[in-house]
Amino acid sequence: MIIVFLLAGKSFSQKHNFGSKSELGVMGGVMYYVGDLNPYHHFRDFEAGLGLIYKYNITAHFAFRLTGLYGKLTGDDSKSTASEFRRNRNLHFRSNILEIGAGFEINFFKYRLQDFKHPISPYLIFQVAYFHMNPQASRNGNWTDLQPLGTEGQGSSQGGKRYSLHQIAFPIGLGLKFNIARGISLGVEYTFRFTFTDYLDDVSKNYVDPDILGAENGPDASYFSDRSLTKSGPGGVNTGSQRGDQATKDWYGFLGATLTFRLARMDRCPFNSF
Repeated sequence: MIIVFLLAGKSFSQKHNFGSKSELGVMGGVMYYVGDLNPYHHFRDFEAGLGLIYKYNITAHFAFRLTGLYGKLTGDDSKSTASEFRRNRNLHFRSNILEIGAGFEINFFKYRLQDFKHPISPYLIFQVAYFHMNPQASRNGNWTDLQPLGTEGQGSSQGGKRYSLHQIAFPIGLGLKFNIARGISLGVEYTFRFTFTDYLDDVSKNYVDPDILGAENGPDASYFSDRSLTKSGPGGVNTGSQRGDQATKDWYGFLGATLTFRLARMDRCPFNSF
């Protein structure tokens, strides 16, 4: 992917001097999720997140940015210390996240990568992103994809169609960047992502009939649908009882650092020899 960015920068800059305002780099930090299995606590069960970042500095206050981010989100009811409902529900999940985003940075102060008179600035981040998710749960150490099972009746006579693993998010955040050497910038940023899905964790609505679910979607669907320690519904099942909170959507965040390098102007670019 880095090679693709470099070649693209070379092609554009031949006519537009594009490289002189362009940066390419890496980003790394931690990701976490907030949703039905973790409704309140930020930075709980955080996991590593790594990615690439490209910027084009339109003005000293305004930059276009492209990002690619890969990481993992997790949640576990058994770790709840304040909710008896969640501890009894006893659900957990993990999901790899692959995200591609585009948007803008707005600098509070004048900032130029080559200008040590303006070497530092806080900034705001506004992006639109596509991401792919895949919630899984473990049984005896074996991880199973949850979406195909339809744990809330999706794909069976008890529910509608299965939710999509392809989603849209709006990353919004803030950061601080500063020049550490000529043409090299170090930044720290935090972004949170509003999403349109309540199924990052595969939990949203109510329990369905486990016998019907097992017969139509398979025994794994029934097992992962209801792992309650104590079933409080009539007849010893939770059919129709609350499983999740569909009134709110899930979201996730990223806290990390960026390290970017100015792409050289073509008349001085070391890649011209290629």
